[in-house]
Formats: sequence, C-alpha cells, structure tokens
Amino acid sequence: MDVISNTIFSQCLKSSGRTSVIASEEEDVPIAVEETYSGDYVVVFDPLDGSSNIDAGISVGSIFGIYEPIEGCPVDLESPELTMQNCVLNVQ
Repeated sequence: MDVISNTIFSQCLKSSGRTSVIASEEEDVPIAVEETYSGDYVVVFDPLDGSSNIDAGISVGSIFGIYEPIEGCPVDLESPELTMQNCVLNVQ
C-alpha cells in the first residue's frame, strides 16, 4: 500500500504543473520535477501515514507540507546532487 500510494501521489504532483521539488517519506532523496512540468512549490508528504495500523483497523491518512522555495535554489536536473546540497533547506 505504501508503494502504491507513493506512486500515485508522486505522479499527480509531478504532472500538476505546480511543484518544483517533491519529497516523500518513502523516497531516500527529494525529487526534482522535470522543468517542462515544474511549478513554484516544494511539497513534502507521507502518502500513507499509519499504514502499519491497517491490519488493526486503525485510521490512516496522508500528511502534506507545501512551501514556497527559497531564493538561490534553482532546480538543476543536470546535477541533482548540487541541487540537493543548495536546496536542502526547502524540504526540511
């Protein structure tokens, strides 16, 4: 369920035209959105918080944080490592 929900959320956010960087609890590093579809916001999320509780019938949900990127943090798809170093403050 975690993988499926992460895939759905990531694909929707990438194609929305509103996000430049997305960071998921399910991913090791933030993801830069392709410039063609890129927007102005940084989105951090846990797509299925509480998924370990599904078997017990306890509530689950999604957690989002939406931020405007800081100046001096252009997303460089050619050098994701450099982007990550320069822009880590955006997704903390």
